[in-house]
Amino acid sequence: LYVTEWNNSLSSRNYLNDSCFRGTYALKTIDELWDIPDLMSIWMGSDLVSSHYDTSRIANGASGLITKDKIRKPVYYALSFLDRMGSK
Repeated sequence: LYVTEWNNSLSSRNYLNDSCFRGTYALKTIDELWDIPDLMSIWMGSDLVSSHYDTSRIANGASGLITKDKIRKPVYYALSFLDRMGSK
């Protein structure tokens, strides 16, 4: 079972995507599903792919792990923390 392209919101303009909420949501979801899928990935690495002509702010609610200006979001640090924890 592969879980791909999951996120806390369908919207690419939800300011929760830029908040600490998304980091804790990702950790909670990964913890709950840890032993079920063979592989998990999260929706979008960068906000650059969801930039629109009217997105001029640094944080615009896009669903990437980093902003289009390469600023790391809280969810980036949450996943980085998991990476440093080893195999469990």
